[in-house]
Order: sequence, then C-alpha cells, then structure tokens
Amino acid sequence: GGGHGSGVTTPVDTPPSSPTMCPTPAPVAYEINVQFKHGRSGTYHHSEPIQNDVHIIVEGDRGLDLGKVVGVTPLFQVSEKKVNKVRRFATPEEVKTWKDGLVQDEARAMKYMKHQIHRHNIPITVHRAEYQFDRKKLTFHYTTEATHPDFRCILKEGYRQFRCRIWMNNCDPKGNDPGQPLPISH
Repeated sequence: GGGHGSGVTTPVDTPPSSPTMCPTPAPVAYEINVQFKHGRSGTYHHSEPIQNDVHIIVEGDRGLDLGKVVGVTPLFQVSEKKVNKVRRFATPEEVKTWKDGLVQDEARAMKYMKHQIHRHNIPITVHRAEYQFDRKKLTFHYTTEATHPDFRCILKEGYRQFRCRIWMNNCDPKGNDPGQPLPISH
C-alpha cells in the first residue's frame, strides 16, 4: 500500500498502463569474449556478466586456461550445443604466472623445439609456443611450404620433454609468414 498511516492505499495488482508494454526478459546467461596470448580468443558462457579487463579461468582443451575478458553479451536463449564455461576469477598469483612464468617456459620450449626440427630436418618454421594455463597442453604455431610435414617424431620427443600434450598448429596453411604475434595488454 501507500505510506504508513496516510490513509492512501494502492492496489497490489495494478495493470500496466498500456497493454502493449511487455517486460524485457532477463538474460538466461552471458557470452563472455576472452582474449588469450598471441591474439587467440574464445567465447564462453557464464551466469553473470563480468567486467572487461578482468582475468578469468575458463574451460580449456581438456583442462583450464587463463585469459582476459574483452566483451560481454547477454543471451536470452542458450543453444543445446556444448559450450565451454567460465570457471572462476583468476587470482593475482595466477595472473603473474601467466604473464611471467609461462612466458619463460614458452621461450625454453621454443628453443628446444627449434633444435629438434633442425635435428630431424623437418620443413617447418616454428613462430611461437603457447602453454595452456594448466600446462596440460603446449601448442607450437608454425608455417610451412610442405603439404603434409611429418613431425610425429618431435611430438613424441616433445611429450617426453614437457610431459603434456603437444599440439602443432599451422597458423597459416598457405605458408605465409604470420608476422609478429598480436600483443596482449596484460
């Protein structure tokens, strides 16, 4: 009702002033756009919106990855296909590891893999290495002029060396040099 003791009452079920007005439905989820290192990005779902520039932990390829939120879109319906989800906010220690520790380990991995490629005379050029945050996967981004380079031997050696899944990603199937990786402002 109205104010206490004012003697004015307001009906509880007041109809809308216009029959054409519909309440805006609430989003059922949010699509969170995430930027990872080297320009890689992905889309994830979460029950709440997350501010841009916040570091989060997301479901990765059979593990967890860390990235920065770069966009949020409300969803009013969700498709039936499987979508990866935001797991939680990253801790300051995890962000530091992502910015510093992983970068150093990726540099060591690059040096090792370039040596193995040269040793086995494999016709590819590796441009960068990228660990998934939980270190369960190490991706080497490469280019090649060869149609189907055989790098099975370095996959086995890489697994023995790094104790994680090794993924070779042809970052430009046409064989063009991809140039410098896209910088991410941490």
